[in-house]
Amino acid sequence: LGQVVAAVAFYPTRIGDLGGTQRGLVAAQTPTLLIQGDSDALSSPAVATALGCTRVTVPIDADVRMASVVFDECGHAFAHRGHAGDDTAIAAKTALSLAAHWILRFL
Repeated sequence: LGQVVAAVAFYPTRIGDLGGTQRGLVAAQTPTLLIQGDSDALSSPAVATALGCTRVTVPIDADVRMASVVFDECGHAFAHRGHAGDDTAIAAKTALSLAAHWILRFL
């Protein structure tokens, strides 16, 4: 089977075993992008810190391999719930585009 070349996690809440994740994705040096909203009560920024993902701005510098992007005024699941006319629609579109570009840059 193939190798994981990059990972994206939207509003990570189910990374219960941070130690295992640190030994897995982080130890394997898998480029990882976390996408969160600053109004998300379920997804703590502590997850990004524990995984070694540095908070960055868009566009993400080419040399960054562990990143966290936090969208202002967005709550949990904003990228899945953004609809045209909704305040989070632009953030949702940007987040999904970032995820796709993140994976493609490491292929």
